[in-house]
Amino acid sequence: MINRSEALKAYKSFCEHVWNLFNKRVRYLRCVNAKEFVSKEFQEYLGDQGTILDKIPDYVTQLNGTAERNIQTAMNMIRSMLKSADLPKYLWAEAICATSYIKNRFTSLKKT
Repeated sequence: MINRSEALKAYKSFCEHVWNLFNKRVRYLRCVNAKEFVSKEFQEYLGDQGTILDKIPDYVTQLNGTAERNIQTAMNMIRSMLKSADLPKYLWAEAICATSYIKNRFTSLKKT
């Protein structure tokens, strides 16, 4: 998306992609109360698709769940790598690649 006004078009494309791959519809959409997600057109499309919109308050990281925690962990890793190696900020992209590489090789313990 280049502009936020393209959110509905991008979401329709995503829903079509999900339908083609898995032959299933999106049941829930969790998002912040951004204008592009609470517009009348978007609401009508969600209603037609049978999708439930779950609006969460802005700037409440605890409600963003796993994705927010993963982003926070990655940002902490990036900052600590750059700081401990005394590297300049223009190497941020390389630190992101290194962080992704490291995180993808960690094993995670799943509770049963």
